[in-house]
Amino acid sequence: SLPTVKLETTFTAPTKMGERVDFWLTVTHLGHSSMRWTMGVDCDGEQRVRMHRVAVCVSQKTGKPAPIPSDLREKVQEFMRG
Repeated sequence: SLPTVKLETTFTAPTKMGERVDFWLTVTHLGHSSMRWTMGVDCDGEQRVRMHRVAVCVSQKTGKPAPIPSDLREKVQEFMRG
């Protein structure tokens, strides 16, 4: 499993009904058993929301951190390359 161990969200400006916003996601760290993402919401180039999430791959049998499976690691690395 890949539970969230830390989540920070900062709302920097309000978004009004009817505004079109852009959502984006960047992987900022890929470790042995953890991943860190930055997610954002922008409107016309203005920052509205920033979220920083850290997730750790955990063995469902032991409940302890486990290496990120190779197939998932490959997909994340491909995503990071664009």
